[in-house]
Amino acid sequence: MSQNNLPDLSKLSHKVALNNVRVHKFLDGLSTKIDAMLEAAKEKNWPEVTRLGHFVFRCSEVYGYDELAEKADSVCTATSNLMTENEIGKRLIKLVGAYARSSNNRPEIMANQS
Repeated sequence: MSQNNLPDLSKLSHKVALNNVRVHKFLDGLSTKIDAMLEAAKEKNWPEVTRLGHFVFRCSEVYGYDELAEKADSVCTATSNLMTENEIGKRLIKLVGAYARSSNNRPEIMANQS
């Protein structure tokens, strides 16, 4: 195989690093969304809890955080079906736990991004 047929690994490494940065930004920004969901739940603003939950659900799907997406969808289902505050609260707690696990398992950013 000729050297010209080899892929440019520096570009691939840069692309992987940028994707990791995007994931970090997503996870960092998610804390404000979840905090807002918890505040909306305290105020019994179920449409806002649903809206934020749907945002978390869709974004989590895009970034491959299946557990987080599942828990966010569960919160949306609970609010849409007018389940009890206690049930919605339980689902929010599970969402917070899934977020904590996702944040602890985030990918590392590569040192060389050139």
